[in-house]
Amino acid sequence: MGGNSEVLELLDEQCRAYRDMYEVGKIQRTCIENEDNRGLEDAFAHMHKLMGEVRLRQRRLPPLLGSESDVEERRARMRDWLERLQEQRRATQDLAEQILKRSRDEFRQLGMGRRAARGYQKVRAQKAKLYDGMR
Repeated sequence: MGGNSEVLELLDEQCRAYRDMYEVGKIQRTCIENEDNRGLEDAFAHMHKLMGEVRLRQRRLPPLLGSESDVEERRARMRDWLERLQEQRRATQDLAEQILKRSRDEFRQLGMGRRAARGYQKVRAQKAKLYDGMR
């Protein structure tokens, strides 16, 4: 890696990639909310592509020593994006868990309704008779 300008450009590209990952995270959340499985698969594929690019770029970066202000500014920006990404991931995971719980509860209710319907059908099939207690 040549000069400082190349390092700064790589750091800027990393920041852009993190910003793009954040935007893809928004799309993932929307897909989860709308139960759009196809869109979610596409968003996951895009996120994995971005993650791969970040890893490759990270390997190209030399060890960043010193406290040059331009480098430190970009490091701080990257830290900020990473914290935002982590918080977004946590919130999206919580949402997915809530939706999964709700779906399980609805499925459980549906199963109870089916059992009740089968029970009513059995009673109907027995030709109910009026019994007034006198014979």
